[in-house]
Amino acid sequence: MKSNTKLFVEKAVSGYIDFLRESGFTVSLCNLDPIFHFCYDSLMFYVGHTTEFCLRVKENKKQICIERQKQLVKQVSFENFGPFTCFAGISEYVFPIDYGDKRYGIICLLKKDEKGKVDIDENLAKTVIIPLCYAFEKLIKQIEEEYLVQKELSASEKTYYEILNYIANNVNRKITIKDVCDITHYSQTYVSREFKKFNGKSLIDYVLDFKIKTAKKFLEKTNLPISDIAFKIGYINANDFTSIFKKKVGLSPKKFRESFNKI
Repeated sequence: MKSNTKLFVEKAVSGYIDFLRESGFTVSLCNLDPIFHFCYDSLMFYVGHTTEFCLRVKENKKQICIERQKQLVKQVSFENFGPFTCFAGISEYVFPIDYGDKRYGIICLLKKDEKGKVDIDENLAKTVIIPLCYAFEKLIKQIEEEYLVQKELSASEKTYYEILNYIANNVNRKITIKDVCDITHYSQTYVSREFKKFNGKSLIDYVLDFKIKTAKKFLEKTNLPISDIAFKIGYINANDFTSIFKKKVGLSPKKFRESFNKI
């Protein structure tokens, strides 16, 4: 059971990211440490780049993006936070999520004007991100105190969290067991068994539930057209997405958004 303190800090982190996004900033969490699986439901909506341009680029250049993020994890600091420009021409500021002497991930931040140019300077970027970094420090400290995660993770645990991160970062794609086997280098039998042992759901059921949960977040927190939301979770055909969403939730995406807005 989550403590009141941990729940409060989780809400502070997610609430502040929501505030920044509603204020016109694009905020993404990348290369998160497995420690965050203890609050994955709170953070999963913010994992990976979800701008439409990035999602389209990643359809064919995913590995290049992954390698760039790995380099940035080692490179960035509060003295060296960009802006950095990727191979696709996207410029963003990148800040470390640090606690003690360990790095737990990175925060990517950008804001563009109506012409698509970066519309934020270094001072403003650092000012808006510092409170989020402090909140992450508090969250990591709370997780360590409650779960004693200083202990070494087993090989199975590491694989499980690697799969969760892969799903979160590839929510815009059709994810198969073969895809997961390719990145973990384990057999389908092993991956399926171990994932269900930790999660309680089959891998395919979890992927679908994750996509639906992500779609709900977009419906609740944005005014994006339903066709755009469908694309963001890997459905080219919005009608297919609507049909699956209604089957899982009991409401169409439109009705779900309307019902949420009435609360």
